Amino acid sequence: GVPEPTHVNSRGLRRVEIPVEKRPGTRRVLLLGDSTVYGVRVSDAQSFGGLLEKSLRDKNIPTEVLNGGCPGFSSWQALQALKDRLLAYSPDLVIIATLWSDAQGTAEPDAARFGQEKGRSLLSRSAFYVWLQAKIRRARWETAEPEKVAFQLGNIPGSPPPGAESMGPMKLAPTHRVPLGDYKENLREMAQLVRQQGGDVAFLILPCFRDLQIGRVGDFRDAYREAMTEIADELNAPLVNSAQVFQEGDVHALFFDDVHPTAMGHQRIAHLLETSLKTHLPKGP
Repeated sequence: GVPEPTHVNSRGLRRVEIPVEKRPGTRRVLLLGDSTVYGVRVSDAQSFGGLLEKSLRDKNIPTEVLNGGCPGFSSWQALQALKDRLLAYSPDLVIIATLWSDAQGTAEPDAARFGQEKGRSLLSRSAFYVWLQAKIRRARWETAEPEKVAFQLGNIPGSPPPGAESMGPMKLAPTHRVPLGDYKENLREMAQLVRQQGGDVAFLILPCFRDLQIGRVGDFRDAYREAMTEIADELNAPLVNSAQVFQEGDVHALFFDDVHPTAMGHQRIAHLLETSLKTHLPKGP
């Protein structure tokens, strides 16, 4: 549905190829996150990263905004990308916005599935424990009539394939792709890596269509927003909460689905970033 080509370069950035070395006088802003940051169903220029770059350049501020968002990326994957290939771009400011993919259900955390770290705990292998944790999350985070979160439910990898007689009812996933404790550690490590290289860091809470309806997500994903807020405060880093600019408006004009903003939604995020991070974004001559 995007009316023009989408560019992803050899290092995974959503833009055409760009030299790793910065040109003299040019400042760089790196975005980290999943499909919302990438900008599904909007063009390169319509994503909030593209809009932010254009706005700064229109003000004669030589800036390159590097969109390191990737659909499906969790904070664990964003951390690996940062270490493996994105810190090499020497960003002056890194905006960390990983959120939705971290909360997806899975049989074991990303660190175990993709890395060499230990898997889920023995407790999480207990059906009763999994059920109890889900009940606690619902009691704490959901509204009176919560919307079902599809990715919280699903068949655990290794279960019988669809159509098998022994399939039975849908199961609660034993864990999230990145449990809350791991999520906080990933945010800390990303910030530390950036600061060690001399860069600045900021955090961005992504919007949800229910921000327009009830002012929050209304389920356990609010805990991830709360965790990002906690880490930003702990690290004395700026936090931009994009939910605040989605408190009013036509939900169908601002979102394609529950978490993916339209071009109009991306405009709101870009404007908020520019106004909220004035002291951290590149300055004019």
